[in-house]
Amino acid sequence: MNVLVTGATGFLGRHLVKKLESLGYKIFISNTQIANLEDETNLNIYNDIEFEYIFHLAAYTKCHPDREADQFFKNNLINNNIIFYWKNFQPQAKFVCFGTTASYAPEVEMIESNYFLKEPEEKYRLYSLTKRNMLRSLQSLKGANLKWLYLIPSTIYGPDFDLDDDRYLYDFVRNCYKSQQTTSPFIIWGDGTQIRELIYVDDVIEKIMFTLSFDNEVINVGNGCCYSINDIAKQVCGIFKFDYSKIERDLSKNCGMKKKNISVEKLKLMSNNYEFKHTPIAEGLKKTINFFKINLTS
Repeated sequence: MNVLVTGATGFLGRHLVKKLESLGYKIFISNTQIANLEDETNLNIYNDIEFEYIFHLAAYTKCHPDREADQFFKNNLINNNIIFYWKNFQPQAKFVCFGTTASYAPEVEMIESNYFLKEPEEKYRLYSLTKRNMLRSLQSLKGANLKWLYLIPSTIYGPDFDLDDDRYLYDFVRNCYKSQQTTSPFIIWGDGTQIRELIYVDDVIEKIMFTLSFDNEVINVGNGCCYSINDIAKQVCGIFKFDYSKIERDLSKNCGMKKKNISVEKLKLMSNNYEFKHTPIAEGLKKTINFFKINLTS
């Protein structure tokens, strides 16, 4: 059983590849060195291989604000190229790709039917629009007898993350550690009352594997568990044994949407309310921070 994975070296990609390998799949990858998606013909090296699945996780995300156009054009390019390749050379494969919760406009309920409503948050607008464009491309293939899934995960966390990952949770981990070791302050943006959803990486992998039995669906993938930024910071401080009261709050910074959580009612209905694995945040954060400590000194 052959599987093509783009973005296999990213955080979610690494965990997904490990799961697929444990199930006996043979993994082929596309990255900047092998079958670079910026040129669709690079994928021709796989023309003689028949894939059961194509998992598309590759995305150009780390971009300076002054180069947002590059992010927009590159992501549209790689998304279009992999879809074109799948459609024309691997139509028997199921195409599984990933959207982003940032594509939901701040003022709408984060339910799948609202994905295209209104404008995404300005900070992530161009990147979010490339994700919307990818879904539009899939939906345009009506009558082509192609099978696909478009999954929208909530914020994923866990061990084996890139130590320079700039998402807020990993910033908390680094800043708490640094503040514990030095006199530098641990600062969070805003007053900390912002609400965010988190899902442990092993839990999201389980849900991804479950959804593979469905065709041509858009599905939010989360656990419905939300926490305030203050609660998350307090948990991180507790694991490091750092005095939470020493945290400083910069009220001048843009802290984003006041509440960001996706509806998982569709997934619940599709699973007949099956009880998926749920890793408590305290356990998940301990594993995440242990990974950080081990790799910081290795």
